[in-house]
Amino acid sequence: MKLFEEDRRLIQGEAASVLRLHEHLQRVPISSSPSACKAINVSAPTAIKALQTLERRGMLHEITGAKYNRTYAYTQFLEILNEDDAC
Repeated sequence: MKLFEEDRRLIQGEAASVLRLHEHLQRVPISSSPSACKAINVSAPTAIKALQTLERRGMLHEITGAKYNRTYAYTQFLEILNEDDAC
């Protein structure tokens, strides 16, 4: 998918955890730090940093508005999925 390729280029050179999280989000486009920890097998601080890196790059958006236990969405991907589901 073109979106994934473009986003991958944006994060080229980032930590392996960021790259693995990006791959995971292509299958599960909504994630929290606990779910990211389990999915990519890293510590909580590493997962949080990876989520924040993808947010800074504009790929993820925090959707809860919470200070803790935040949930992030790969919004551009979700928009594509929603377009495909439109009748």
